[in-house]
Amino acid sequence: MNRPRFFCEHVTTGDMTLPADEARHAVGSRRLRVGEEIVLFDGTGPQWPATISRIERRGREVFVAVGKPEDVNVEPAVAVTVATALPKGRRWHWLIEKCTELGTDAILALACQRSIVKPESGHEDVWRKVCISAAKQCGRNRLPDLAAPMPLKTVLANWKGGPILIGEAEGDPFAAIASRITTPKRVLLLIGPEGGFTDSERQAALTAGAAPVRLGPTTLRTETAAVALLSACLALWS
Repeated sequence: MNRPRFFCEHVTTGDMTLPADEARHAVGSRRLRVGEEIVLFDGTGPQWPATISRIERRGREVFVAVGKPEDVNVEPAVAVTVATALPKGRRWHWLIEKCTELGTDAILALACQRSIVKPESGHEDVWRKVCISAAKQCGRNRLPDLAAPMPLKTVLANWKGGPILIGEAEGDPFAAIASRITTPKRVLLLIGPEGGFTDSERQAALTAGAAPVRLGPTTLRTETAAVALLSACLALWS
């Protein structure tokens, strides 16, 4: 049986207490008791085995005895960065959750010329919480990098090498594109807004070496295209 997993910003071997929200989760939601074994992670890579040693203040304070760090690597062999326009409503949180579960290395929000959606107030904390929740569920010990909306040209200028794939209805099939790429270490995926990239944005991506990729005969929403293209890359190269 998998041990319950909890996120802590700072984990130390020895005695420590769980953060308040994780304590509520452990006792209120998971109904854990003294003596039960859990796993702690801080989002940087390692994990720590721990045992609940004491519960006080009606479950609001949970003490744990933490063992030595373990190196449990479930990261994909290829580091895939998903750079995508923000979809409407809660679909952006769904995109973050699924990309985190699949194993994306980074999620970059794009401020495209046709973008309509703007980040909500306090979005940094909200997005990070979605990542943490997904990592707890799927067993990842490293959180993907997150970035607030930036222009496509900024993403392209900062890209340090590796194939660039741009999701397009008129692109070549993924299998055809992938057959021309030797197993990469890093990949950048570009997904535009509902109205698509503008001609100037598309040209900038093509100039940077991006290959247009078609994922099927149907028109996909932004979040569907991002998850589908990420899944295809990881299935082939990991």
